[in-house]
Amino acid sequence: MSDRILYSPDHLWVRILGERARIGITPQKVERFEEVTYIELPDEGDSIEKGEPFGEVETGEEVFELVAPVTGVVVNVNEEIIEEPELLLDDPVEDGWLLEVSIEDPTELDEFLTEEEYEALSEEELEREEEE
Repeated sequence: MSDRILYSPDHLWVRILGERARIGITPQKVERFEEVTYIELPDEGDSIEKGEPFGEVETGEEVFELVAPVTGVVVNVNEEIIEEPELLLDDPVEDGWLLEVSIEDPTELDEFLTEEEYEALSEEELEREEEE
């Protein structure tokens, strides 16, 4: 498995697996969830489009909308996370991944953040939330 993980400003990580992308929610965002009660994801064979909502995560305080980081067709859904949503809290990267999609347009990957860029963005956002 590739160790190449990229980050979207919408708090999703993408692990590149050849011509596929495995998608999940970043640990930085997950640690803000008090609980996870429900996860809604598309079915295998469904298409997702970059920048468009494709599912949601219900937490104790909010509904977190999942925004597609890439355009593609869903080729694998983590059924375990749907059945046991709290797994997301334990390990958002390895066991808590959401789905895998075929990468329709590899140039979309050029728009992602590095881990360092994402961490800086996440810290700024957290500071703004604490000030409110």
